[in-house]
Amino acid sequence: MKRIATLAAAAALFAAPAFAQTTSPQVPQGGGSPAMQAAMERMQRDMAAMRMTGDADRDWAMMMRRHHEAAIEMSRAHHGAGRDREIERMAQKTIEDQTREIRQLDEWMRNHPAR
Repeated sequence: MKRIATLAAAAALFAAPAFAQTTSPQVPQGGGSPAMQAAMERMQRDMAAMRMTGDADRDWAMMMRRHHEAAIEMSRAHHGAGRDREIERMAQKTIEDQTREIRQLDEWMRNHPAR
């Protein structure tokens, strides 16, 4: 079962950049869009380079932590660039929620070191 989870995680990592390239519209110039695109690209590069431990729980926590960091970067890039107040509130909530979740993931990883 661990092997299946590890293989599935690896497949998702390798597919993510290709999927993003084929489904993302051209990034408009100006505003926060270029910064959001750059954050997503850094996340994909970083996650693809992560070395899986074979422990699905730890690997998930490690990947999710980086995913949350990128969401925070994209939310900060959106601040001041967007026009919709509801989206701005969602971006702010993303920063708050995912900052808290990163702390939880860090604590879990400290309490469950790689074997």
